[in-house]
Amino acid sequence: MDYLLAALPMIQTQKLNGSAVKADVRFPVVATLDVAREAADRLRRRDFSGREVKLLLGPEDVTMAEATKAIGARLGMPDLPYVEFPPDGVKGALVGAGMSEEVAGLLVDMQLALNEHRNLEGVRRTAGSTTPTRLEDFLATALPAGAAMSAEEDR
Repeated sequence: MDYLLAALPMIQTQKLNGSAVKADVRFPVVATLDVAREAADRLRRRDFSGREVKLLLGPEDVTMAEATKAIGARLGMPDLPYVEFPPDGVKGALVGAGMSEEVAGLLVDMQLALNEHRNLEGVRRTAGSTTPTRLEDFLATALPAGAAMSAEEDR
């Protein structure tokens, strides 16, 4: 979920959100706070040895169109559009913003993998992989009322 906040400068200056991810592709989103809670709980319990990977998927899958609508609603921009950008354009914008070619390419590759469901093959939400924080609750904390007003004033 926190990754969605990287688009705030574009949202506030260009009045749109976008990436190479298709608007209607559903994928899991999880709040960093939920990951931290899980890690702290596991460290407290010490119920593991060596290295272990635990899948955390958040409470629901969302689309970029839905995430954009939720962000827009929180910022007082209910009609905030989501635009699917060409991958080369996304990479160029990221490099232009100071990201290395390699990292920008990997980020775009990740977005394209989401479009094709490549990085989530075989992944199923279970009680153990479901975390509690919903996108709307995350946004209410991440974008407090003052942030909503300043975005509205920019319109």
